[in-house]
Amino acid sequence: FEVKDVLKIAICDDDHIFVTHIREICQSFYRTQEIEVKFYCFTSGQALLDSKQSFDLVLLDVEMPVLDGFKVAAQLRKETKVPYVIFLTSHMSRMAEGFYVRAFRYLLKPANKEEVYQALQDTIHEILIDKEKLSFEEQ
Repeated sequence: FEVKDVLKIAICDDDHIFVTHIREICQSFYRTQEIEVKFYCFTSGQALLDSKQSFDLVLLDVEMPVLDGFKVAAQLRKETKVPYVIFLTSHMSRMAEGFYVRAFRYLLKPANKEEVYQALQDTIHEILIDKEKLSFEEQ
């Protein structure tokens, strides 16, 4: 696998300790893959939306004050190009709502390192498939 561009990843959770934890797991994974990543960390859905950034991947909490993760994901899909959203939550009961905003994965907290690694590996695989499709279409 080869990803030449810097991946832009947003992590959004109202628990800043969990944001740090997930960022560290992600950094460890991408280091092993020798992929350059830029992280953008947010502790509210509104702050993420206000950033007006486009991301390759968003790791997003479901239960947050004011705007829950599903509302944030729906708004991101309207305003920017976010191909992959991984939800991180303690609430399995709301998992079906993720389909309405095209969730790529739905991980239960506390997400263990292996689950996060697998989701990130699957995301890389999909990003590379998308890049191949794009380069094929340009030919």
